[in-house]
Amino acid sequence: MAENENAEALETKAEATPGTGEPQPTEDKTPVQKDDGDLADKVSMWQAMSRENEKKSHANLKRATEAESRLADSQHQLSEANARIARLQAQAAHPQLTDAVFDALAPKDADAETISKWAEQAAQYINAGNAETVAPATASDEQRKAMSQASKEGYLNTAPRPIGSVKGSVESGYEYGRRFASINNDNK
Repeated sequence: MAENENAEALETKAEATPGTGEPQPTEDKTPVQKDDGDLADKVSMWQAMSRENEKKSHANLKRATEAESRLADSQHQLSEANARIARLQAQAAHPQLTDAVFDALAPKDADAETISKWAEQAAQYINAGNAETVAPATASDEQRKAMSQASKEGYLNTAPRPIGSVKGSVESGYEYGRRFASINNDNK
């Protein structure tokens, strides 16, 4: 690159001979000095490039810090999700460890491994008989709806029965209603 600059600095004045196209060397081979203005242009160019690079580095730093904060948020959400999964798995394995037990006794802000270890230890000390569990329905709908004969008789014996005879027709029912209606009206 230095040779190219020197070659430009040493300009030879060659003029072409009319009609032949061959350069005709001249006798004046003095080097032409470059101006100080060209040097100032190069300095200003490098300063401008430096400012651009500085702006780019600030923008890159800002993007990097934003990416690091997003990464930290994602890792925090992942650890919370893993802790919640560990808690649910512990409750599935040990039904006596209810939400109330976890809220009261479990370590706060613990990771998944700590929660599983705590659940194993706590399950030994909490009685499984006190836990509320719902047994899965094993009987079919027909079996649940079907009543035994003794149950039906029990319900029939507890039903209220009218006083008097049950024999009769519509008219006897009407007379029965009038009689009780008059009793209720007389009491007023």
